Amino acid sequence: MDTKTKTTTIGILGYGNMGQAIVAQLQTMKASKMNIEIVIHSLGVSNVPGARCVESSIDLFEASDFVFVCVKPQDFYQLKTLTIKNAKHLIVVSIMAGVRIVNIQKVFPGAKVVRVMPNLPLQIGQGVIGWYLKKDSLTSDEQAFLEKVFSVFGLSVPLQEEKMLDALTAVSGSGPAYVFLFANALIKSARELGFSQDVAEKIVIKAITGSIAYAVSKEHPDFERLIQMVQSKGGTTEAALNTLDVENYYTEWQKAIKKAYERAQEISSHDSK
Repeated sequence: MDTKTKTTTIGILGYGNMGQAIVAQLQTMKASKMNIEIVIHSLGVSNVPGARCVESSIDLFEASDFVFVCVKPQDFYQLKTLTIKNAKHLIVVSIMAGVRIVNIQKVFPGAKVVRVMPNLPLQIGQGVIGWYLKKDSLTSDEQAFLEKVFSVFGLSVPLQEEKMLDALTAVSGSGPAYVFLFANALIKSARELGFSQDVAEKIVIKAITGSIAYAVSKEHPDFERLIQMVQSKGGTTEAALNTLDVENYYTEWQKAIKKAYERAQEISSHDSK
């Protein structure tokens, strides 16, 4: 496939939150004059501005060069094997957590498969997008096109082994929830000190985004050094961190991430019939 000169058709199977986010980012590519067409199949969805909706999954796959599979894993395992014309020219891009390539190929025999693990900030083009494909399964043009798409979604991270998608799931896939938990804890603490909910939210969000922006401004941020820049001996930050027991704090987070990783592995071990 020469993705440089022809219109590239990108299909979306499933128009839930992540399907909608992917379409929104693809629309920005269209706006920047990239020669792509978007086709969608999802139950109950018949009209999406800037895209063409089709009535069946077969219609979607036979019309597309690439198809993003955005259905829930439990729904995917209910799918029957699809007989698709010219399947060997089709590239299936799965964002389903825990569904291995071997199982995806049972439903789409003959198709090329790329597994992707995005996270929530993809919805604003600030996601982490880890991806894996078997060596030499795509042409250089096909892979370059996908990498261009992933770069619109956020930080693109190619992985050398499929199992590393489970590790990425535990860190960045679940990562936004960890950040939101921390933010929520700070907001609740600010409320205890007398701030209104509105003001607490504003100061905590700015403290977090400003701190991250400062770290990003450094070429290779040393987070232990950054902590020391804020923490002075006998000061308020030291009092807070001593209360938290920082060494145990790190240990507990390592245990939590390991548990998330083990759960991701359990999900990945499921085999379709």
